[in-house]
Amino acid sequence: MIGLYKDIKMKYYATEIFVLFLLFLGNDYLYKVTNNKPLELILFVVIVVIAIVIALIYTNKAVKRIQELSMRLNGNENVREAIAEIEELIKKCKNKRTKTVLMINLTAAYINLGENETAMKLLTNYEPEYDKGPIGDLNQIIYLNNLCEISIREGIFNLAEENMKVIKKLMSNDKFNDYQKALVEKIYSDLVVELTLATDMTKEYKALEIYYKNRFNTTEDISSKVFYMSQLKKIYKKMKDKKKEKEANDYLKENKKELNFK
Repeated sequence: MIGLYKDIKMKYYATEIFVLFLLFLGNDYLYKVTNNKPLELILFVVIVVIAIVIALIYTNKAVKRIQELSMRLNGNENVREAIAEIEELIKKCKNKRTKTVLMINLTAAYINLGENETAMKLLTNYEPEYDKGPIGDLNQIIYLNNLCEISIREGIFNLAEENMKVIKKLMSNDKFNDYQKALVEKIYSDLVVELTLATDMTKEYKALEIYYKNRFNTTEDISSKVFYMSQLKKIYKKMKDKKKEKEANDYLKENKKELNFK
């Protein structure tokens, strides 16, 4: 993770070298003064611990920068610049699992821009690799969610249904914590409702409206809010509620910018 950013990597190496140099000097001095091997061993353990702590600190810096990039990818302005940045990170990244996470973010950005074909090619031509345990399962669910979203919006409903079955199976992981459980449930329910609306499987438009209004009001990132409002616009059109359809359309005009949900 540290290696993705040159400035972070250089600061990390400089800090490690400087701190370790000082500690080794201290270690050498203590040995000469006390000639105490056990004390020397304790200091060596301290050196190892400090080296690990420094690595964790700079790894966290890299993670925060990627999280900030993810927020920009989910925004509605300068998305192209963020895409160019994450594509460069993907080229540099040697860790397959980290690259999978970056690919998830990249394809989500292309989906938000309405470039489903580009996102689909990236997802289907890439062989993802996941961590073991709940984090790996969660990343796989999000990866499959991106595939499902494209499939639904492009009318490939059978492919969406197949991947939703896999997501449903992965959701049964009892190692998910409460936050992860809530997240995967939202992901799956969003897909179910999106598929329901796209295929017109129900005429219960009021229930669909309540669902999307709740999702709109409880989310923070602009790309999600724009998507939920675009879904509400479709619902109001089906309900023949021109006033609400206009209100939804006005919101989209004001906030959509680079985003393009069909």
